[in-house]
Amino acid sequence: MESYSELDRQKEETIERLASAYARDEISMEVYEELTERIQAAPDLASLDATCRSLPIPVDPPPNTTPHPQAVDPGEKIVTILSDRKLSGNWIRGRNATCFTILGSTTLDLRDTELRQHPHVHVVSLMGTVTIRLPSTTRVNSSITPVLGETSKKGRPARNAGPDEVTLTGVAIMSEVKVRYG
Repeated sequence: MESYSELDRQKEETIERLASAYARDEISMEVYEELTERIQAAPDLASLDATCRSLPIPVDPPPNTTPHPQAVDPGEKIVTILSDRKLSGNWIRGRNATCFTILGSTTLDLRDTELRQHPHVHVVSLMGTVTIRLPSTTRVNSSITPVLGETSKKGRPARNAGPDEVTLTGVAIMSEVKVRYG
C-alpha cells in the first residue's frame, strides 16, 4: 500500500503539469477543473497512473517508484492551509524548500538566511498569497507560472549585489506570489 504522502506528492506534480498545460492554452479552464477533480479522486498510485494514461493531453504518468533518498534533497517542506504562516531567521537547512499554500498566506523571510548554496524554493499556491522577502544583496531567478493569478517583484537587488542567488519555481493558481527586497 502506498503512503499518503507519496500519493499526495504525485497528485500535486500531475496537477502542476496540468496547470502548465492550461497556462500554455493547451486545455480550457473547464477541462483543467475536470481533470484536476479526477486526479484528486484517485485513491492510490495505480488509479492515479491509470487516470494519467487516460488524459487527453500529453501528461506523463507519475513514476511508480520513489527516487533513492540521497538522489534528491527534499529540503524544507512548508504547508499552510487556511491559515497564516511566517518563517524568518536561518530556517533553510538544505538547498531546497517547497511551499504549499492553500487558501492562506505564507511569508518566507530569507533576509537572515545563509544563502551560500543558492537555494531553490518551489511554490505551489492555490487561492493563497506567498511573500518571499530577500536581502538587497541577493539576485532572484523566478519562473513561477501564474494561472488566474499574479506574480510580482518589488524593488531590485543592489548594484553591488553579491554572488547570492535564489531560484523560484512553481505555480500560482488564483494566487499571488510577491518577491520583496529589503
